[in-house]
Amino acid sequence: MKKLKISLLILIASFSVIPAIAQISSHIELSDLPSGANYEGEAKEIINWTDKNGENYFIITKVEEYVSKKGTDQYENDERTSFLYAYHYIKNGNSIKLSRKITDFVKACEFDIVLFYEKESIEVTDLDEDGIFEVSFIYKLSCTSDLSPFDMKLMLLEDGNKYPIRGTTEVNYGDDYIEKGTKKNGAEFNTAPTAFKKFAEKQWYKFNSNSY
Repeated sequence: MKKLKISLLILIASFSVIPAIAQISSHIELSDLPSGANYEGEAKEIINWTDKNGENYFIITKVEEYVSKKGTDQYENDERTSFLYAYHYIKNGNSIKLSRKITDFVKACEFDIVLFYEKESIEVTDLDEDGIFEVSFIYKLSCTSDLSPFDMKLMLLEDGNKYPIRGTTEVNYGDDYIEKGTKKNGAEFNTAPTAFKKFAEKQWYKFNSNSY
């Protein structure tokens, strides 16, 4: 199994060659995105790599929470909304296409909005060794007023296909009481290479805790 660890702390692109398969860049600047790689919100992460399909760009963006409806009840609590997006673009010559877009959100929340991605969960891999790289990441979301599980989602993308795991986080309430999280693999894993599921589940349990 070939796995490339991405360091997202490097602001200047650095390259390492994968023999006969790909070249990967850790992080690029917004100004380095090619024309046609459009997105909504504020760009939070931009990485790129080259594989059999061409030059790949993966962008995570966020629309920070905003008041979507002013409070009208006796408590005058405003409803707030926030969006998280992920885009996978592929550039071949002068042509660029959107391979996959992920959209998620917390809408009409009167409490605290939780909506963030796990930086360290972003991985670019070639698990099936076919020369077409996968990119995966995990994010969490909730509208909450107390210590409770967050919704949690893992997305593994390859060549326009999405392989998801969805569930909730584990919560440690103290005094040796831990509420276990939930997990449901997407049906897409049933026909995916075995390495996809194995890797995705390992990532899931690595990040399955209720933390910011």
